[in-house]
Amino acid sequence: MKDVELKMLERAKALLESGEVARVIGWKKGDFIFDPSPASFESVEELKDFTYDWFCGANLSKYLIEMSKKEGKTAVFLKPCDTYSFNLLVK
Repeated sequence: MKDVELKMLERAKALLESGEVARVIGWKKGDFIFDPSPASFESVEELKDFTYDWFCGANLSKYLIEMSKKEGKTAVFLKPCDTYSFNLLVK
């Protein structure tokens, strides 16, 4: 999983640094390894708390509803099962 997390982190950094997106929605580290929570990252510095592992179960599609009201583009990391709810939101 660490390879996947590193690739996701690199992609998030590239999108934020280039200005292509204003924010990235992903998961941040919690107090314990088993409690990551959904988070919005608006700068590369904030990504120090980014994580992705087996405990990242929250569906991030629902966070796009609120984020779509903000200025600028939002990137979101969706698991394959989350894309179904995302497609319904797009409709």
